Amino acid sequence: MKKITLIFSLLLAMSFVTCQSYGQELTTKDAKKLDKSEKKKMKEEAEKAEWEKAKTLVESKRVVFQATDLFTSNGTLPLDQKTNFFYVIDNDAVLQFSFIGLQSVPSPNGLGGITSEATVTKYKVTANNFKKPVRVEITVKPKAGQGTGIHQLSLTIFGDGYAELLLVNNGARLKGSIISPEDSRIFQGSSW
Repeated sequence: MKKITLIFSLLLAMSFVTCQSYGQELTTKDAKKLDKSEKKKMKEEAEKAEWEKAKTLVESKRVVFQATDLFTSNGTLPLDQKTNFFYVIDNDAVLQFSFIGLQSVPSPNGLGGITSEATVTKYKVTANNFKKPVRVEITVKPKAGQGTGIHQLSLTIFGDGYAELLLVNNGARLKGSIISPEDSRIFQGSSW
């Protein structure tokens, strides 16, 4: 009888330990799932906040696109973001290019490129869903003596500080980031 009681006690203890460790295993799995869902939720909240910030900048018509690269058929050409930019402040716009290595070559803006001041004639923002990029279609007309014709630009803000500017008329595509005019450190050359 003592043996049966001892065996029964051992079996009961083993089943208790097994049930307890099984319960811990479920808790660990649940904790991992919870960690993943929390991380996903935090990432989604950060993306939404960044999207809202970009949307606010472009809707206020106070945005600076600083170019870091020019896409070419042979790859990308690095650009200095302080002297290669496009900005819109209310109905005024400036598009400036200066190329590294051409600063010593005489140019209209004194930086080895061009600076064109313009007036915004059309400005359309598309920002419906934070999971999609913010898009801005911009049409500008150069001011007198600043060039000819109408220029169409398309600004796409993807998030994580990444944006692209497409000069629709000639197909030039630039990579860079957007920032508020107050936070930018751009250097504008002479206008024509």
